[in-house]
Amino acid sequence: MQSNLKSKDGKYDLSEASGKTSSPIQDEIAQCQSKAESQHVSSKHNDQKTNPDFIQIEDEFIIRTLWEVKAEKYGLHGLFLNTYQALEEMLPNVDKSTPIFIDIQLPNSTKDGFEIASALHCQGYTALYLSTGSLASEIQETPWIKETVGKDFPTHILVKNTKPTT
Repeated sequence: MQSNLKSKDGKYDLSEASGKTSSPIQDEIAQCQSKAESQHVSSKHNDQKTNPDFIQIEDEFIIRTLWEVKAEKYGLHGLFLNTYQALEEMLPNVDKSTPIFIDIQLPNSTKDGFEIASALHCQGYTALYLSTGSLASEIQETPWIKETVGKDFPTHILVKNTKPTT
């Protein structure tokens, strides 16, 4: 279930949502370390990896559509999802270095953007971005979030020496 996101001094504060006194980042790092130690990693390689250039998790249809049009313009293949549940189905086949852009507030999702980023971080995903209408200065810094971007297509991240197709 989504946490109750609250703004503290103009920033989203995860400690208020969790009700804990210790830092949510410290708690998350400890949980990830514990989880990694207790999990058995299979040596089998999954040959059916999905290889999108990026994944977007966004509840607003128009934003997903705009990103899809931009991706096509640059010759990129993206997965455009609206909930964590949809992402969960895809994750076993997604490379851990795939850039994932996550909206913070996802009303139809079982997790909000912070919870999704945290879960993905614990699973070893490394290219995590928050895609939000909030200012980056309003977001509590989290070590596993590479950058907070707006709702516009993140050309500066995804398009490297790529020329748009016409």
